[in-house]
Amino acid sequence: EQLKQDERVLEDPAPQVLVTNLGESSVDLSLRCWSESSNFWALKFELNKKVKLWLDAEGISIPFPQRDIHFDWPDAPAKLQRPDQGDEDGASAEEEDSETSERPSKENEARAAEERDDTG
Repeated sequence: EQLKQDERVLEDPAPQVLVTNLGESSVDLSLRCWSESSNFWALKFELNKKVKLWLDAEGISIPFPQRDIHFDWPDAPAKLQRPDQGDEDGASAEEEDSETSERPSKENEARAAEERDDTG
């Protein structure tokens, strides 16, 4: 509908909205329309702006990539642990000696080194 209001958009061939990709957290759309070559760049930039405004007006936001990173580090310093995470005896890292809680265990250091060797 909105494209029909812009005289630079040709009616034939008709404009199209196509699903071009199904991403990890997105559905990518492409808008295709035809214009005279002298109008191409101005129309392209104006349509990009209008599409963003149309999406905003409809309450559709553009997501940004997000990653959740989970660590398996039972003896992590207290500031890195979840409040419900403690050691095998039920003690949290806050209750441990600060000198030992500031460093990963030798077992975790060895495991991390093996993982680096496997991936690199």
